[in-house]
Amino acid sequence: MSSEQVLSAGYRGGACPPRPPAVTLRVMEVSDIPFAVDLHVRHLYRGFFVDLGERFLEHYHRSFITSAAGVALVGELDGRPAGFLLGTIDEAAHRRHLARLDRVRLIRAGTISLVARPGQASRFLRTRARRYAGGLRTHLKTPGAQRVPTGVLHHVAVEEASRQAGVGRALAHGFTEITRLHGTRRLRLYTEPGNHQAQAFYQGLGWTAWTRQGDIDGRPWAAFVLDL
Repeated sequence: MSSEQVLSAGYRGGACPPRPPAVTLRVMEVSDIPFAVDLHVRHLYRGFFVDLGERFLEHYHRSFITSAAGVALVGELDGRPAGFLLGTIDEAAHRRHLARLDRVRLIRAGTISLVARPGQASRFLRTRARRYAGGLRTHLKTPGAQRVPTGVLHHVAVEEASRQAGVGRALAHGFTEITRLHGTRRLRLYTEPGNHQAQAFYQGLGWTAWTRQGDIDGRPWAAFVLDL
């Protein structure tokens, strides 16, 4: 049976087949940050940054927009924001940007959040203060010998009602193409070990399971890589 016959059989009476929703990508703008932060809080892992509150997250999201090594995308469904992605084309270069240009803004926002949240302040001093200080000194130094650029897909989230429309897939493909155009050689991402749906999604896009790694809080994460 031809495609014309299938359409005729399935839509009698002159009715047109329903048009699938159009998925488009665009660069995230500052005005998109409240949307992205709300989606981040509602659908992504509640780590230390999320616990610092939405004001800190707004500055954190903004850093991916201002960084030359950052990637910040919005996925739209029929012209309406439905998802976002944050990543880097070069993780080391992005961290140098944070250390040199965004550190004052992030430190100020983080300090305000910690003052308002004594429990988080104690957690920060116990698990992060020394490491962050050492990392800041490292990234303020001039980069050394030539190295292979490695990017990271940090966060991607899609509105629950739009998850079957291909928004997440379009965001992931868009990120991969951007990093490839910038000469990135390898990408990394981390998912929760029990999130088998996310792991199957990335494996379907060509990512390879790598190893499990623990974060600064001792929480395990399943790592994936994609060689470009």
